[in-house]
Amino acid sequence: VQEHTKSTADLKAAAGEAKLTVAPEMTAKQRSDLTALEGAGANFDQLFKTQQIAAHEQALALLRAQAQNGTVAPLKAFAEK
Repeated sequence: VQEHTKSTADLKAAAGEAKLTVAPEMTAKQRSDLTALEGAGANFDQLFKTQQIAAHEQALALLRAQAQNGTVAPLKAFAEK
């Protein structure tokens, strides 16, 4: 949790430096995943694990792309960490 809190704060700082705002709303995919978890019952743990792995893989891919090809300096620097 501490690492997520720190990385979120660092991303918000980089976005602010770039004069961008971070949307506080969940995406449609995030809302869909949450709804699925709410109805998962006994399958909750497995579904949560599957969703978290996919979300972290997507985040890592986005960071790698930004680190390689980013054109907004503060965001590129954040991704390179």
